[in-house]
Amino acid sequence: MRFAFILEEKAHFPVRCLCTVLEVTRSGFYAWCARPVAARTQDTQRVAVAVAAIHAASKPRYGSPRVHRELQAQGRTVGRHRVARG
Repeated sequence: MRFAFILEEKAHFPVRCLCTVLEVTRSGFYAWCARPVAARTQDTQRVAVAVAAIHAASKPRYGSPRVHRELQAQGRTVGRHRVARG
């Protein structure tokens, strides 16, 4: 959260100042920037896109139980609660 905030605000404030205020190291921030996106995060983003597409195709009538069933019918293995979040 802190690093994401710094990334958003670095156009308006110096990174050094933001890191000092948020009590993080600059090296930690730059290491976070260079780190690849985690596989779970990528999968969560894909699930969110699929959920949004199914929901939009149903003319916003489907709730999470129906969206979950539709994803299962498409062969995607995803939990019901994860669909509800996404």
